[in-house]
Amino acid sequence: MQSELSKALLFAYFEGTTTPIQTQRIQRWRQKPENRERFFACLEEWENQRLQYEADPETAFHQFRERIQQLESIPETPVLPLETPSVRRAWLVAASLALLTLLAVWQRDLWLYRTYSTQYGELKTVGLPDGSRVTLNAHSSLRLSRWTFGRTSREVWLMGEAEFSVRHLPTHQRFIVRTPDELEVVVLGTEFVVSTHRQGSRIVLNSGKVAFRSLQGSSPAPVVMKPGDVATVRPGGQVQMQSHQSVERYRVWKEHRFLFDRTPLSQVLTTLEEHFGETVQLADSELVHRQITGTFRAETAPVLLDLLTTLTRTQVVETDSGKVMIPLSPLNP
Repeated sequence: MQSELSKALLFAYFEGTTTPIQTQRIQRWRQKPENRERFFACLEEWENQRLQYEADPETAFHQFRERIQQLESIPETPVLPLETPSVRRAWLVAASLALLTLLAVWQRDLWLYRTYSTQYGELKTVGLPDGSRVTLNAHSSLRLSRWTFGRTSREVWLMGEAEFSVRHLPTHQRFIVRTPDELEVVVLGTEFVVSTHRQGSRIVLNSGKVAFRSLQGSSPAPVVMKPGDVATVRPGGQVQMQSHQSVERYRVWKEHRFLFDRTPLSQVLTTLEEHFGETVQLADSELVHRQITGTFRAETAPVLLDLLTTLTRTQVVETDSGKVMIPLSPLNP
């Protein structure tokens, strides 16, 4: 296969006008690391040539909102019998205004931000406009500015878990990751994993150097990490730091593997819910204290559940309130 593709062919691919054979050829070509930078450079050029809202999306949005407010300020129509056409028209106008307001908010986010996301059980690797790569774990999302990312700033918002491979730019522009619990991670160029869940956030530094801070405190001070450091930030901003850790154990999810080390069964089931969206309750308190150790590969919830029930000598039954894990009876080994 040729190592280079024409810009015209790539532009046709972005427009969706390539043939199936051409599309397959381009998709194979873009998978090679040496071609990714040119691919995303052409994509950025193609998008810049076709911007529909480059003038000023914020101004357009506010003008649209002002127009809606002007329409809402029209004097109310006197109350008429419900069967009259005037009342029906007034009702349609009010409903249309409400719908337009909702659409305006949705369109605003669509215009200003680009979002990458994964479903339960899905993994995805995406290339960012600055040449950085992000691998999203299941049920995760990454949001960034459609217009300013890589130009005036490199700031992203993460929900879930992701591994970042950040490209160091000649301008030394910082790359910032923000999470729902007000954690701010700042890097220049490095590889690291960030996860954010109900029990808090975690940062795992593979290589390079990062600094992070929790904005929940009154005077947040940055914490600098070195390769092999694992930082856990609990709700409220409490930080726990571990050094000289094996970072590979925090990346096994990229291979659809789950690593447990004397992990309580209740916590294992929380992982099941976060990754696959499968909720299973424990039947009694004795099961809560059972622990799981080992590395298990599972791409679906039933596979992981089957492994867990075998290890813990339990079974999952359907009840009116959902799935429940119960111990096997002596007569049902």
